[in-house]
Amino acid sequence: VNEEQTRLYSMHADAKHASAFAIDPQSGSLREMNRVETGGINGVRQMIDRSGRFMVGVNYSSGSVIVQGDSCT
Repeated sequence: VNEEQTRLYSMHADAKHASAFAIDPQSGSLREMNRVETGGINGVRQMIDRSGRFMVGVNYSSGSVIVQGDSCT
């Protein structure tokens, strides 16, 4: 979750993509904003940089790292 608690980011361990969701401040419900390929298999860790513009993710099974720009955030 970002610092403002308006976005949730998720790597999907059984898939090859990461997702960004908007968090509704009233209900807490999620709306998928975007989905991007991670370039690997079994994404297990991710973080968003302080600017909120980049996501860094790690794919466990393929041993690769992704740096995704604004399209994910």
